[in-house]
Amino acid sequence: MAVIKKQVIVAIILGFLLWISPRTALAGTFRDNFDDGDLVGWKPNIPAGISIINGKLQFRGADSLIVKVGSPSWEGYSLEARVKIAEFMGGGWFSTRILQSNTGDRTGYYELRLAQGGIVSALYVNDHCVESFQVPIVVEENLWHSVKINPSNGKVSFYLDEILIAQFTDVGLSGYADMCSTKGTHVYLDDVVISGTNVPDTGPSGPNSFAIESRSKLAITWGEVKKSKAPQLQSISSR
Repeated sequence: MAVIKKQVIVAIILGFLLWISPRTALAGTFRDNFDDGDLVGWKPNIPAGISIINGKLQFRGADSLIVKVGSPSWEGYSLEARVKIAEFMGGGWFSTRILQSNTGDRTGYYELRLAQGGIVSALYVNDHCVESFQVPIVVEENLWHSVKINPSNGKVSFYLDEILIAQFTDVGLSGYADMCSTKGTHVYLDDVVISGTNVPDTGPSGPNSFAIESRSKLAITWGEVKKSKAPQLQSISSR
């Protein structure tokens, strides 16, 4: 009887571990420093105006430009990036929006907007702004700024250059992230890091990173093999 009881306990523990492990494995980190020169994983709204220049994602065109990443299943993720506004055009701005969903009453998003006259952070639900906060400080052009949006402890916090700008209620939104510039505003983006539930793991340059690293390692390994064989070939030919 004791043996049967022990087997039941072991089965329950194993079942629990099998149940919990897929869920803990769902969290991941998507990174992109654009050093590979491609936009794999990103979806621009139009083919012209969004490009990669010297390992930086550039927004520059006559139209409003949006590039999206993610899926409706991404949940509770944080986003960090570096942004440089080369030129604001006609009162324009650049924004980062996260946790956008198009499913029922969960439709909404969080936004951090950088404009020449200040910073605006906001929460939208059902296409209505339910919370917002404005900081009237000048966002300097041609300087790199760090932006961060981080959900934690029931709040979503907004940071610029490591300074807390605003905090809003975490209403449990999910979905993709995007970056948007108004027409004519010239922006550079770099070092994007998105971490959270259902976010896939990538290398430093996005989804292609692992393939590029594998090819690089293969080339190095083959080079080492050739070097290690060279002395042997030389000793044979000298005999």
